Amino acid sequence: MASGSQRSTVHGVAPIVRVAVAWAICALALAGCESLNESISQIQAWSFNPDETPETAAAELEGGDEPVTAAIGDEVALGAALITKVQKQLADLGYEPGPIDGAMGPKTRGAIRRYQVVVGLPVDGRVSEAFLARLDGSSDTDRPPRDEAGDKVEAAARTTSDAVPAPAPGYEVGSRYVYADGEVRTVLKVDGEQVHWKSSKNGHSVAYENFLIPRLSWVSSEASGKRTVDAAPGDFWPQEAGAEMTLSATTLVEHRTRPDSRSQLNESWRCRLEGESELTVRAGVFQTRRLVCDGLAEPGGERLQRTWHYAQEVRHYVLYEEIDGSRRLSRRSELLAIVPSTSEWPPAARAGLGWALEHALEMAAPGEETSWTSSAIATKVTITPGPQAVSGVEKTCRTFAQTWSDAQGARVYPGLSCREADGQWLIPGLDSGVEVAETAD
Repeated sequence: MASGSQRSTVHGVAPIVRVAVAWAICALALAGCESLNESISQIQAWSFNPDETPETAAAELEGGDEPVTAAIGDEVALGAALITKVQKQLADLGYEPGPIDGAMGPKTRGAIRRYQVVVGLPVDGRVSEAFLARLDGSSDTDRPPRDEAGDKVEAAARTTSDAVPAPAPGYEVGSRYVYADGEVRTVLKVDGEQVHWKSSKNGHSVAYENFLIPRLSWVSSEASGKRTVDAAPGDFWPQEAGAEMTLSATTLVEHRTRPDSRSQLNESWRCRLEGESELTVRAGVFQTRRLVCDGLAEPGGERLQRTWHYAQEVRHYVLYEEIDGSRRLSRRSELLAIVPSTSEWPPAARAGLGWALEHALEMAAPGEETSWTSSAIATKVTITPGPQAVSGVEKTCRTFAQTWSDAQGARVYPGLSCREADGQWLIPGLDSGVEVAETAD
């Protein structure tokens, strides 16, 4: 896929998508268009009109039902007065929702999730009728736990998986994981518990969904390797703070530049869950579990330490760090965005979501939700932007989260996007030449 096409898949308003939708509308109208430029001008005129989107206009031309725009799930309509009330109630109970300002920001969402953990509600960070009823009836027993010294402790950090099991990592074909170091990793295939990845830097690899287990095979321009491990991925996922897991592995490496050169490495790893904390990275603010693996490789006795900060909300880590045998930080991968695939969607639906994304980033206040649905697909999307910030290259950037909901459940995709000189909002790293494959090759 060409780079321009990828840019529009993220936010749907790059020229190539405008062209595709223009031709689609010409065909639907059955009258043709005098010129493609005229059609593009008509599409551009839709921008930031809250009562009409490219998707609704296309639906009218088809004579079909208009897409319904409504809140996702069972969250009630959120106004400043209701948000202020929720913030005050959470603050009175000790959940620290941030400023009581009537804006639904990440701190308020985090406070809602921590309250839900303590009182036994579904942990989704949303203001439902059940949540409001429970909050209105709260008592001192619903306060966050305190340690022996009386200091407040984050409810999520004190709650281990025997009370609220953390979902294991999970991946979907076509999704792209964009990192601050410039790497883009694409899910090519999911085969049971194994994931086939394509990296913009490091070729192809196969690994378990449980990323704590070292990858099983890889092929790059320099080498290829295969690894056997004695761990079962389903039994390995740590759940309780302080628990330790061990595994052994044997790796065979072939150096592609020297076909006659092979090496074998024997590894032993000990992994543990060290605790939970709130972590801020460029993709947003997350409640994370700190997972640490210490490794020893023979021959040579090389020691490594790998640390993942796992955000169960997105079922992936938002920060990875590797320390070498000299105790120096040798690698750091910080998440910028998770971009779900829309390759199977009709062009008008992709453009409709792109319009909604760009509208939210350009116009919505921090924490204000923009909901989008389409009659062409079953997925419902809620977009929640964060505050604006100016990057080091003097671009205006914003974090945002997409919540995709369908009959199978909900999935959250965080991201960072920056406004380009031409007004487009693009995810750094997806604005030039990243090839995306939807199936394993």
